Amino acid sequence: MPRREDWPRIAGSTPNPCYSTDPGLKIVAVYKIVDEDRSSIYELKKQQLQKKRGRNGVNERWLFHGSTLPGIVGIACNGAVLRLRNAEQFGVGMYFSPSGIANTTGAIMMALCAQYASPDQAGVQHMLLCRVLCRRQETLKDGGAKGSSQSEPSSIDFDSGVDDPVRPHRVLMWGATLSTHVLPKFAVSFRILPKERSMRKTALIRV
Repeated sequence: MPRREDWPRIAGSTPNPCYSTDPGLKIVAVYKIVDEDRSSIYELKKQQLQKKRGRNGVNERWLFHGSTLPGIVGIACNGAVLRLRNAEQFGVGMYFSPSGIANTTGAIMMALCAQYASPDQAGVQHMLLCRVLCRRQETLKDGGAKGSSQSEPSSIDFDSGVDDPVRPHRVLMWGATLSTHVLPKFAVSFRILPKERSMRKTALIRV
């Protein structure tokens, strides 16, 4: 398992940028990710979109991405990339969860799901808090258990996809935009208390 000292681009503990409204979900630690090169690329793309689409057309958001500890370290050190673990229910890309989402259907917030944010040897789970340039969002078709083979937007009018245009629980960023539209800012370690595990259905993480 990667050691804390192996995270060269993570500067250390930082004041918590997010919090949980669920007493069964405890945020253990938050680390700030420092990468000046990727920050410059991201800011340049943001400026380009603002110039072309206007400030409101950028649709910049805070989004969470759950992964294994090695996955979190890899993204923090090397940037966002597509991996075999990525879900494909609504398309092939990198999935994110909006902050502050309580899924009224009873589904677990995707970034908290152990299927993706798999607990490490200490039982701690991990996710990234990212700045994401979503721009205009396409409503994607649910591919169900078989998944969807869509790997790019259906039109140049879209930069990202969502499962629900009114109350999205999943935001999908296509592989071609990950290096320019996604900027990991914090690594968040959390623990879901055993006696409170059923509360994950309404867990809220807010920025």
